[in-house]
Amino acid sequence: MADGSRSPHRARQFTTTSNLLRIFVAMSLPFIVNFATWNVCGLSDVDKQHIAGFDSQRYGLDIVAIQETKVCDFSETILPNHYKLFMFQQTTSVHGGLGFIISKRFIPYVCSWTQISDRVVYLD
Repeated sequence: MADGSRSPHRARQFTTTSNLLRIFVAMSLPFIVNFATWNVCGLSDVDKQHIAGFDSQRYGLDIVAIQETKVCDFSETILPNHYKLFMFQQTTSVHGGLGFIISKRFIPYVCSWTQISDRVVYLD
């Protein structure tokens, strides 16, 4: 068009693009990840494990990296609020200990974990 005005076709393309952008943003928002680290000062007691799970839920956390669990053996536990607690094996001492608390929303996305040492573990 010679007068510089937009064609109706172009306006529809822009509207469609805007709608797709809104849909993309709306779909992206639920995937914001809230994570934290936490020195739990011992997590061998089942009641303390449940409290840690409920606190994670109360603060809206999806992934919590925990240290100082003071637990020697690997364990994988579903907590009463359906969060999952992983605690990893310690081979050199009982003074440390690592783990993760994963929200029920993110459990399907945790494919694996790798323990490199008593001090380093990562999730995939």
